[in-house]
Amino acid sequence: MKSIKFFFLVCAFFLPLVGVVSAEDIYVAQIAAGGGTGVDCSNAKPLSWLNTAGNWGAGDNKVSAGDMVHLCGTITSPITVQGSGTSGNPITIRFEIGAKLSTDHWYGATNGNAAIYGTGQSYIVIDGGINGRIEATNNGTAKTYKYSIYGVYFVNSSNITVKNLSVYPMYERVEGTDSFNGCNDIYFSGVSSHITIENNTVADASDGIFVAYGAGSDNVTIKGNTCNNCGHGCCSIASTSGTATIDNVQINNNTFHKSTKWSGNPDIHTNLIHAYAVQSGSRIDHLIIYNNAFSGKCGTNSTSFVFLEGYIYDPKLYNNLFYKEADPTGACGNGGMYLKGSVNTLVANNSFVGVTGDDGLGLTAGGNWGAGMETGFIIENNLFYNVPSPILSPYTHAVISECNHNVYYNTTSPVFVHGSWAQMDFALWKTHTAGDGLVFDDNSTKSKPFLGPRYAPAFSDDAVAKGKGKNMSTYFTTDFAGRPRGNNNWDIGRSIFELIPPTNLRIIYP
Repeated sequence: MKSIKFFFLVCAFFLPLVGVVSAEDIYVAQIAAGGGTGVDCSNAKPLSWLNTAGNWGAGDNKVSAGDMVHLCGTITSPITVQGSGTSGNPITIRFEIGAKLSTDHWYGATNGNAAIYGTGQSYIVIDGGINGRIEATNNGTAKTYKYSIYGVYFVNSSNITVKNLSVYPMYERVEGTDSFNGCNDIYFSGVSSHITIENNTVADASDGIFVAYGAGSDNVTIKGNTCNNCGHGCCSIASTSGTATIDNVQINNNTFHKSTKWSGNPDIHTNLIHAYAVQSGSRIDHLIIYNNAFSGKCGTNSTSFVFLEGYIYDPKLYNNLFYKEADPTGACGNGGMYLKGSVNTLVANNSFVGVTGDDGLGLTAGGNWGAGMETGFIIENNLFYNVPSPILSPYTHAVISECNHNVYYNTTSPVFVHGSWAQMDFALWKTHTAGDGLVFDDNSTKSKPFLGPRYAPAFSDDAVAKGKGKNMSTYFTTDFAGRPRGNNNWDIGRSIFELIPPTNLRIIYP
């Protein structure tokens, strides 16, 4: 009996360990190095090993859940992700210092025309590490090739993270030339769920980050990215059909810049963010765009810096900076922000900053959209500084339910439009809806605020924007830097007060 008891005790101890394989670090280069064992970059396995389906799955010396694949040196062939990790044990593909995927282009029939491609996968992390990069060196207007290609491309995938990666150029366009529209730096299509795209640098593509969502997509986070020289958008959230739906999209803490490189293209309208659900039956729910910095020139064929279009419900846009650089082409079509079709839209504590004497719109609310849409706009605590035309809402079906506690400095007359295409000055704007029980901007001003270097009201010198806003803690509680706004009247604009360092200080010795 004692022997039997001992046998069962031993089994009970070892049974939890059955099937457990420790995570591996596997090093891969374009061609095998050293002994080709994969233990480090000096002995890297060849890329052909990684692209062999039989080398993915459970077991030692295979790419399994919890493993990290290290990329070494310059890789000139595409990578196909052929397996999934598990919750808490993702498969990570990490770029070692100086590693990059680089070739003329990434066009090819077997890899989705992408440098890194996966379909139907889950729990994958693509990590650029310190300076990982993907580039196409000979694709563009004046280059040898003009292909539609992608840097990172996942189809019908979930729990995917792409981070710390530089992806550019994919297509180097010469301003005012070809009508090309088709390269994306980071691209997701189909049903995308629990996607995180963070701390990447994207540039030189028609779209920097593109999520072409299918039915049932949800939980997409795009944060901390930097973008420049992209055409249709630094970030696009796009419906693919009348059944396409996506819920909970957060776009925050990004720095997006608009150049004129994609101007003069008749087949593309340019933006920094374009989120749309334009087919009947498609929709976007709970889109939040906050703590971002948008800047640049508009160029021709521009819509706006941020363009929301179609069946979008309960979007929130707050703590964003819209900075329009001097531009001879004038306004960004429909301003820094264009809301066409959205329902119950919050626009709060944004800073719209222009250049004195330059043409420009701040916010366009409403467009030629369906009945029942474009209602419930709340426009509170926004700072319009050197923006000649702050608010344009020309359609009678567009309903602004609340517009107050805003600062409109250095506007020109007439500057506002609401309910028709008739323009009006500030005094008329404030009273023309009185018969409907609304009075716009009763607590707003055209006075000049005293602002710091980040367009925040100065702590001791400002009496126009500091403490003059409405408490919006029902919706959010911090400024763009994550500082709590408090329980009293809020500062107007994206930032709470700033301390301005004193000048002309003298040190007096005793």
